[in-house]
Amino acid sequence: MKKILFITCILISMNMYAQKTREIKNNEIKVLFLSSLDFKQAKATQITDFLHKGDKIKLNRKPYLIADTSFLYIYTRNDVKTEYKQSGPRTIHKEIPVTVYCFSFGDHKKVYSLTLVNLRKYILIDPVVHTAVCNKFTNDEMLSEINNSTGHFILNEIIRSKLNQ
Repeated sequence: MKKILFITCILISMNMYAQKTREIKNNEIKVLFLSSLDFKQAKATQITDFLHKGDKIKLNRKPYLIADTSFLYIYTRNDVKTEYKQSGPRTIHKEIPVTVYCFSFGDHKKVYSLTLVNLRKYILIDPVVHTAVCNKFTNDEMLSEINNSTGHFILNEIIRSKLNQ
């Protein structure tokens, strides 16, 4: 009876281990795209080709996904924000899932947080585009709105429409 119980426990634990999500290890990655342009042109850099020997490339465990490329390249990443609350002598922390938005433009070498401040600083040089974007979006959260019929960010649609006039 003890042997059957022992074997059952082992089988259950093996089954539970097999159902866990698996993290990608650095040694399992065969190629890297060093920029979004490399990704668009399908120019992958082999890790073992020694072209970038000595480069310090930090692999991000939480990669950004390209969400829209209709004008600005807009990237998203799922992250967790921790909120702390004092409850008597104890501090309680709560993890809240959030989506982080970033953008790049031009040669796509620099990526900026998708905020009104960054858009005004780097993108909204044309007064017509500046006025249209600032009239439509009054806070940073609104910048992540997507047009359900096209699947593009409304921000990109407004910029494109004003530049094409």
